[in-house]
Amino acid sequence: MLLLVICAALFVLTEQTYDQTASCLMKIHNEGTEIGRVTFSSTPGEKQRVLLAFQHPRLNGEHGFHVHTLPVAEGGHDCSTAGGHFNPHGVEHGAHHEAKHGAHHGAHHGAKHGAKHGAKHGAHHGVEHGAHHGAKHGAQAEHGAHHGAKHEAMNGAKHGAMDVAMDVAMHGAHQEAAGGPAASHHVGDFGNAIARDGFVFHQIDYTVGQGIDHTRNHYVEEDRFVLEGDKSFRGRTVILHVGTDDLGLGGDEGSRKTGNAGNRLACCTLE
Repeated sequence: MLLLVICAALFVLTEQTYDQTASCLMKIHNEGTEIGRVTFSSTPGEKQRVLLAFQHPRLNGEHGFHVHTLPVAEGGHDCSTAGGHFNPHGVEHGAHHEAKHGAHHGAHHGAKHGAKHGAKHGAHHGVEHGAHHGAKHGAQAEHGAHHGAKHEAMNGAKHGAMDVAMDVAMHGAHQEAAGGPAASHHVGDFGNAIARDGFVFHQIDYTVGQGIDHTRNHYVEEDRFVLEGDKSFRGRTVILHVGTDDLGLGGDEGSRKTGNAGNRLACCTLE
């Protein structure tokens, strides 16, 4: 209870700090039991924040959360009525900031260091092993460059960078880098929120401009989302899934499209 009181105070402070906010009370699918609040806040062209605070016994581990296209239908609380992921740009699921930069770093560092790492590791790990690790770690620039380089020693910098970019771009919206240009991914993809002992407190900040990303703050070239206009989140549903968003690394069609996050645990329509 104390945590939720503290979180409520943080929501109030957030609403006072940003020019625009859209918020809703998250409720369990087909039950309507309230578990907490989610708020999207924005000062357009400057800064934005995503803030979640939930409490429920079924919260455990990582839960994928996304903004879906439609509002929850009236007459009950059926989260399945919210449609698919909000994707106004018609792109593949999750091709975000790290995928874009992963390709750049993979090509640059692969061309520069491919021969060195390939000579040491390429023969031992082989193309298949290098491709596996490139896909697994490609969303992280440091690992993407390192493992991409092994692969590129065998197949060339161009193909290594392409493999890393393709695999990561299919989904990839993980919590350490849920940023990037709005047109480069499903706008509604935000990776996973981590639950501990039935509680979730999850915050993501965005700053428009240039800088070094860290765990909770990401620098973006443009607003990560909008709260006004035809592409606004307002009037759309936030879904909290039962399972973990696998970031497109599951190796199947479901992973590439939705991250295999499982059934819809809770939802609410942003207002």
